[in-house]
Amino acid sequence: MDNFVVLKFGGSSLCLNGYNIISEQILNNKIYKIIFIVSAIQKTTDYLYNIINNKNKLEYFKLIKKKHEEINDELLLNKSLFNTKIKELEDLIRLDNFTINNKIKILGFGEILSSIILQEIFIKNNYKSKLLNSYNFIKSKSNDDKINKNTFELIGEFYCDSEELTKELDSNINIYVSQGFIASTKNNKPCLLTRSGSDTSASLIAASINAKKLEIWTDVDGIFTADPKYINNPILLNRISYKICQELAASGANVVHPYCVKPCEEKNIPIYIRNTFGENKNIYTTICDKIKTEENYIYGITIQNNITLFTIESLNMWENYGFVSSIFEVFSKYNLDVNIITTSQFSIKTTVRDKDEIKINKAVEELKEKYKININNNCSIISIISDNIFNNRKLHNAINIVNFIGNSNLYLTHYSSNNLNLSFVINSSISKQLLNNFHYNFIQDS
Repeated sequence: MDNFVVLKFGGSSLCLNGYNIISEQILNNKIYKIIFIVSAIQKTTDYLYNIINNKNKLEYFKLIKKKHEEINDELLLNKSLFNTKIKELEDLIRLDNFTINNKIKILGFGEILSSIILQEIFIKNNYKSKLLNSYNFIKSKSNDDKINKNTFELIGEFYCDSEELTKELDSNINIYVSQGFIASTKNNKPCLLTRSGSDTSASLIAASINAKKLEIWTDVDGIFTADPKYINNPILLNRISYKICQELAASGANVVHPYCVKPCEEKNIPIYIRNTFGENKNIYTTICDKIKTEENYIYGITIQNNITLFTIESLNMWENYGFVSSIFEVFSKYNLDVNIITTSQFSIKTTVRDKDEIKINKAVEELKEKYKININNNCSIISIISDNIFNNRKLHNAINIVNFIGNSNLYLTHYSSNNLNLSFVINSSISKQLLNNFHYNFIQDS
């Protein structure tokens, strides 16, 4: 395969100034062939979800159309293809009833529209470029019967069909534009990756063509030791390993999608997290193979909110079998995503990250038929990420810090099975205080 790089730009980058900055990356990567992957413009996918749920669908369509037309007009772009696609979207929206396929097509229009705008920018600037359709080569190994009927995302493993992608590449063209988030099933029906799945789309493409690098451009300088929304002076992680990045992402660091790391790790393709609007373009995070750090190094403290803790008890659990699967079948039935799980002889504790009280209440009522159930709402998970959690001497003081803040607000302590993560399930009222205390004691003061 030729000398390719993949550059992915998130929704926060897709504005008037952002599109111009994206164009600059052609000059910065002129020794490569480039595949640009774009998300939907900010809020577009949220509006599309409202549309498929029949919430003022024509009003939300008008907002989408207006936002994209403003960008087209400000940049003086040819709107013929855009007008064709926006009419297709309007025709779908005006249907009285949406099939699942209709809903999936509608939800994928944000990425389609933003990729058309970028392609027209390149044409206007006399770059020879080609617009690709990721439906043709981002594929699921599952059929459409695995599509989640609530989120319309497909549950299963995705890959990039190298043969199909290669068919669309041209030896005379160095610049390509395509979409994240949208894909097709094993039986060639449209489907979607999970929300924020455009990172994964880009990573799958990078791996399939053995790209020299993947750059993910967003609205922050990289991955920090804690979320800047909660910590005043977090530290930028200049370089981290694939496995630590994936652990941070899965534990609440929302800069990259957890699924996007593995494809690049398998091909040892470095991932760079960069700020589209950063003043210093030399500040970024590199994600790569194993790196050396000092003993007891702690990479970050993460927070996850909107957590519900289930405590499920029964004497019949002792020396019995099958009860664990029956419990988690209930969570699966109501599409509740389980996170932490701990067990004892007579009880299971597990956390669920979901704000849907109706789904949670239905699960509680069904579980009550066999078990004693206790629910703690309004919880947060604070996680400490390190290479060797079990033997990290810095963390001996962690429980004392929690107790000092208020041990009555601590519901669960959990060591991850991969030895990378120590988590505390707490009442959300102390989450910010605990996050700051951990960050000060284990990172800033070290």
